[in-house]
Amino acid sequence: MPAAPDRQLSGERFGGNLPGAPEVVRVARDGAVWTLLRRGEHSSLARLQGRVLRQVPLGAVEPTGLVEGYRRTSPYLAYSASHSVGFLLPDGTRAAHATVPGDARDVALDRFGKLWFTDRARSALGVWDGHRLTELPVQRRPRPQLADIVLGGGGSSKLWFLDLRGRIGLADPVGSGLRIFELPRQHASPGPSRLTGSFARAAWYTTQTGVGRVTEEGDSERLVRLPAAPGALAGGPDGNLWVVARRGPRLFRVSPGGSVTGFTLDVPHDARLRDLTRDTPHGVLWIACARPRVLLRVALPELRSKLRQATP
Repeated sequence: MPAAPDRQLSGERFGGNLPGAPEVVRVARDGAVWTLLRRGEHSSLARLQGRVLRQVPLGAVEPTGLVEGYRRTSPYLAYSASHSVGFLLPDGTRAAHATVPGDARDVALDRFGKLWFTDRARSALGVWDGHRLTELPVQRRPRPQLADIVLGGGGSSKLWFLDLRGRIGLADPVGSGLRIFELPRQHASPGPSRLTGSFARAAWYTTQTGVGRVTEEGDSERLVRLPAAPGALAGGPDGNLWVVARRGPRLFRVSPGGSVTGFTLDVPHDARLRDLTRDTPHGVLWIACARPRVLLRVALPELRSKLRQATP
């Protein structure tokens, strides 16, 4: 049967006033929107204030990853920056930082407030509790190329991490260390947010042609093919998986059962959608767009109507 035509979604535009293209976008627990900007080989941190971006100076630090704390007892933000990792306060100042012996690529916060990161140069996971930094080697052949790391969903204390050699790992801060699962057929594709642990006891990852799912038991489900090459993905505030196209203005919703709905955003046909994240209290998605160089706020009409109905 022919594919159903895409539905239309509007993206409200913000920022675009600073040099550099939005590469990563995150929404902190107070609703503030943060982004990493990429300009050539250099990166910087910015915060959205009103409709414009404001640079947040980090000295000589050029961040590679950013994550928000999910509760008030967690650090507000954490970052990775090649040879360092650290915590940020709500005003963007560094609360504390540590030197990394290798190359920190991505960062996550566990449910105990510890900072985890992938060390690409040393093929290891790093853990920092604000005082002591340790590393757990990931020993596989061929040598792992570690990328994303994310906290599991559904109240899990475990963390998922991505190896671009065709593997996904699971780290248990209170259990038996690391488990590694081989992925079937297609490797995960490189880029920001190619892995999400937003769903209970399972993670979704991006391939060259679609998305795949792996459970904590190591079961790899069939791949869900998408009509365009997928890029970043995130568990949405509506309980579905949302995926942006690597090229063009398309966005896909994947239901837990694997059905796909396509959407076209009101941005140019040569758009480059680099990253996305959810803002659950407001029922929206935020997208980091490198072409045009803006942040897009995309409301999900079906969910917003439910939120309004639930408001007393």
